[in-house]
Amino acid sequence: MCYRYVTYKTPFGNLYLIEKKSVLVEISFKCPQNLIQLSTPFLKKVSCQLDEYFLLKRRHFDFPFELSGTPFQQKVWKALLGIAYGETVSYQYIACQIGNPKAARAVGQACHQNKLPFIVPCHRVVSTTGKLTGYAGGLNVKQYLLSLERKQ
Repeated sequence: MCYRYVTYKTPFGNLYLIEKKSVLVEISFKCPQNLIQLSTPFLKKVSCQLDEYFLLKRRHFDFPFELSGTPFQQKVWKALLGIAYGETVSYQYIACQIGNPKAARAVGQACHQNKLPFIVPCHRVVSTTGKLTGYAGGLNVKQYLLSLERKQ
């Protein structure tokens, strides 16, 4: 398969948007290796929608994306898509939502494996006490995103 990526500049550093056949498959905090850096009309659309998100003009994304993972991870990611913009829920809440109330730690691991941050909003998941915990981009990025969404 031919993967392509572009560098996308954010207020907190570069992200790398990776597509396969006009489907977003990853937003990485690290520069990908052995992939073709090439802007495509699809990646321009994704970049434009992310620009709108960061400018508080977009709450939902409407381009195709794909997440590969275990059935458990898929359940978690689907539940994350149901978290409202600007809201937070706990790992425990998501575990209950997917019918596995003892799986809060496993939910955290599934969030960590999410390859589409912002699109599948794992930044909206916090501890039961409301404390920010774990985020692939760092807690400062998680805090930034939550603060951004609360401004609207």
